[in-house]
Amino acid sequence: MSDTPKIVCPVDFSHDSDYGVAYAEKFAKLIGAEVHCVHVVDVKSFGGTFESAYVSSGTTDASMQHIEEHIHKEFDSLMKRFELLHFEAIGHFKHGDPAKEIINLADELDADFIIMATHGRTGLDNLVFGSICEKVVRLSHVPVLSVRPKENWKLADLSLSFERVLCTLDFSDFAKTGIETATALCKKFDATLVLAHAVDSRLEYPVLEPGVVAGNMDARQRDADDYLKQVAAEVDGVTCETHVTTGNPHVAILNLIKEQNIDLVVMTTHGHRGLSHLLLGSITERIVKRSAAPVLTIHPDKDNRRARVLADS
Repeated sequence: MSDTPKIVCPVDFSHDSDYGVAYAEKFAKLIGAEVHCVHVVDVKSFGGTFESAYVSSGTTDASMQHIEEHIHKEFDSLMKRFELLHFEAIGHFKHGDPAKEIINLADELDADFIIMATHGRTGLDNLVFGSICEKVVRLSHVPVLSVRPKENWKLADLSLSFERVLCTLDFSDFAKTGIETATALCKKFDATLVLAHAVDSRLEYPVLEPGVVAGNMDARQRDADDYLKQVAAEVDGVTCETHVTTGNPHVAILNLIKEQNIDLVVMTTHGHRGLSHLLLGSITERIVKRSAAPVLTIHPDKDNRRARVLADS
């Protein structure tokens, strides 16, 4: 298999999806990667509503064939349009569960990143595409760079600039594994690394004993500040800042992203299911869904190969 870095980019034929592809293409040029665009047909999820968008009569078999042909033509046209725009991309047309097929393709290609827009079509289709992004973020062992399309964006105005990279930490060694990737990005773009921790104020209970709560909060903030400074001291070769914020964690981090003019967020994700996902994964997914800055989510891999891809590019 080629040693060239690979990026998988899902498409759904929307303008916002095009933003994801354009972003992937520019990111690919920065790291010398090839882009693999993929569209997954999941007819079962749409049922009759999906059929009626393309056909008005005929047997189910004939309708499905019509739909298949129509989507394939759309995909071929999309790839030709990218080619005319000098986007060098390889196309993949799949069937099945979209999130699963996207993840499977990334695994088959031994991809280094998945880059996808957090929003696709409007209305119901947006909900479907948005849930696909969330599922990919949660389950992919390949790092996922989620980008929110800017309103009324134009290709000529799209540029990648990473001057301030935020890496969120939570005292765990697990979360610290994202630092190597964040540091590699900062070195590549001569960016400032911003290390942050959100103290969850919802864990305090002021009715228990006046004065004790404030003390506890102050202690937790001091502990967080000491921890971040200790981690920052271990980072070599980049300018580093530390920020401790308080409140509902995802809201506090989203506010910090705006206040500190963050260009990229790097977060680790546990990939849990069930109750563990509700408790741990929802913070990451809420930030992915609402962050104005792109969010790179990472399942820590033992060899940290993706960080080296950035460092070597």
